[in-house]
Amino acid sequence: MTSGHPVVVTSVRAACLPTAEVRMTRDSYAHSGAVILWLAAFLTGTSSPDPAQIAQRRFIIHDKGLQQLGMDNRGVLGNPDWLPLWLPNLEYPRDSGTTFLFSAGLWVGGIKDGVPIVSVCVDGDNGTHEFGGLEFGTLEDRANPAIGSIGWLGKSTDPLTILDQDAALIPGDNTPYGLNAAGQYIHYLGLGRYGIDDDGDGLIDEDPAGDISCDYQDNDGDGLADGDDPDFDGDLVPGSRDDDGDGLIDEDDCARAPREFITAYADTCETCVDNPDSDGISPLGVIVVQHSYQWDKPYADDFIIYECEIRSVSDHVLTDVAMGMFVDFHVSNPMIHEGSYDEITFFVDSLSLAVGADNDFDYGSLAARLVGFRMLEAPTTVPTYVNFDRLRGEDPADNDEKHALMTSGVIDPPSDVQGDWRFLLSVGPLGNLGPCESMNIVFAIVNGVEEQDLIDHAIYARNMWESGLLGPSAASSPLFALRPVNRGVEVLWANNAETSVDRFTGRPDFQGYNIWRTEDGQAWTLAASYDLPDTIGLNLGWPPPANEGSANENEYVYGYVDEGLMNGARLHYVVTAFDDGDNGDGINTEAWDAYHDGTGVLESDRSPALQQAVVPGAPAVVEGCVDSVYVVPNPYRGSSMLDRWGQDGRGMVEFRGLPPQCDITIYTLAGDLVRKLRHADGLSWEAWDLRNWHLREVAGGIYVYRVSSGKNEYIGRFLVIR
Repeated sequence: MTSGHPVVVTSVRAACLPTAEVRMTRDSYAHSGAVILWLAAFLTGTSSPDPAQIAQRRFIIHDKGLQQLGMDNRGVLGNPDWLPLWLPNLEYPRDSGTTFLFSAGLWVGGIKDGVPIVSVCVDGDNGTHEFGGLEFGTLEDRANPAIGSIGWLGKSTDPLTILDQDAALIPGDNTPYGLNAAGQYIHYLGLGRYGIDDDGDGLIDEDPAGDISCDYQDNDGDGLADGDDPDFDGDLVPGSRDDDGDGLIDEDDCARAPREFITAYADTCETCVDNPDSDGISPLGVIVVQHSYQWDKPYADDFIIYECEIRSVSDHVLTDVAMGMFVDFHVSNPMIHEGSYDEITFFVDSLSLAVGADNDFDYGSLAARLVGFRMLEAPTTVPTYVNFDRLRGEDPADNDEKHALMTSGVIDPPSDVQGDWRFLLSVGPLGNLGPCESMNIVFAIVNGVEEQDLIDHAIYARNMWESGLLGPSAASSPLFALRPVNRGVEVLWANNAETSVDRFTGRPDFQGYNIWRTEDGQAWTLAASYDLPDTIGLNLGWPPPANEGSANENEYVYGYVDEGLMNGARLHYVVTAFDDGDNGDGINTEAWDAYHDGTGVLESDRSPALQQAVVPGAPAVVEGCVDSVYVVPNPYRGSSMLDRWGQDGRGMVEFRGLPPQCDITIYTLAGDLVRKLRHADGLSWEAWDLRNWHLREVAGGIYVYRVSSGKNEYIGRFLVIR
């Protein structure tokens, strides 16, 4: 499909498609919605479609992990036409020459006005295509021939990859993909142009990808999307201006994986259809917003997660809705042996995993032999798996046959003979889909050398999705408490971390504890370390039990005394828990993890929110005793070591030697009240930020303080030098 192709739309509901002129209420557009700006003229009642067109066919490659998968922006996975030649047909392992797809793509079905209809991205032998890719960006940008058609958005968490405003995943974004009509090098992925300062900031090909309002999704997580969102999701156009008036440009978005690609496509462009079914062109009226995610870590580099939201833009209620993935797999090394006639397929019911495989390793030419599509999320957990052999003419030919297959609930037996097999993995019927309503479906595209590898990788894919795409997790942070002792600190902690379950592997993986100490919040000292007495780790021993009487309602069961410290010096501690290092990639040495970019041992957080402060020395004196109170530092000379713990770096002094509860009142030498502090936390110290009742910094000079506890009080002085 080329830019400038005419667009014909059928029965599209304007309320689903907000534009610069057509807005919706917040309540009617609550999740991700779609801004179909190429329909602007149609929606506003003008006589012809807007001149901005359906997107030119664009290609993208997932190549971050061990899989290399080519995709286009109309929903086709793979490269059935071998055009362009560089687009891989799901190669695994990468650079091995072994490929697994002819083509695959989403099917969306339903009954519209009593007629079954199925809109397909692709079907058997790459025959039928019924979706057209949609463009991102604004009308004026897309009408500019120097910018061209934008069919993909790309994002990355890779710190070594710089994303330009076109979101092309190229270091520095200065490698052209081709020539436009004017002979200029442009990036086929989007807005950026090679060697041009697109956003006028004096820099070329450097800018981080930002947030786009016209990208069919809710970028800022406020429940509103695109034109319906009054803050335009942060920034309307990448690389151009501060659209939301917050003083930042293109700042409001981030990737959910080392590779994330986004595209959108619709079946409402009748002239975009290639090779319609035997019963003719009959669009449902749906838009698909597709996200795909890929990782490069050893525990997650054998799968790609493919997420689709299907939104109705029809003015009809669609009934008996179904969604699914059609897969025409070919397992072969095409440079050595054509492998489409010796395939088998089967279904792993416990995993909702449909598998395609080569049956004989093609005379030793294959590096792996299995590909699987696992359903990770759908409106129902009851799938349909049907397989059919092209050689026996079993492909469905029309909408009736396709919808009947998608909603059959059949689980076909494994293929009994070698052949040119395809399969369909679907769910349905799912009930009704009304105007502007949406449904979601998520698949994992998984590879493995042998069947157990494939099953393991399919399990990891499910764990990754259920972890929110966050991957493995460290053990829980232990609950702990601190008690000052003479020239030391007693650290007490609970055993809550020992039942931690890794959100990715789904298994308990606690291994041990670390006790960390810091004076300044930056330089940390490992005060003690313990791990389970097993074959993993250094076997540093198990922590001793808490002293009798130390355990309390928080069930502190372990205790450690950090000795040899200076009394009166404020310290911060945190107790962490670490895992055994198996995050789906096995338990390995540090050297192995470093070489293979493995995750290694994960440890719980040391953030300021988890730290606790203590001052070594005598613990809080008995209730009512105020004879041991003093101020640190005294004098305060413009700054002190305590300042780094103050809010916004404010100056700090501490009253120490306090009873568990008391009042501290501060006066000027003239007797004017400066501040009153209530101390009630049971510790032996209380901090003051050198600010008065009006939260203004106090001036230099001598101050008088009074500490009152019951009938007892103590009066002292300290000096502030500015």
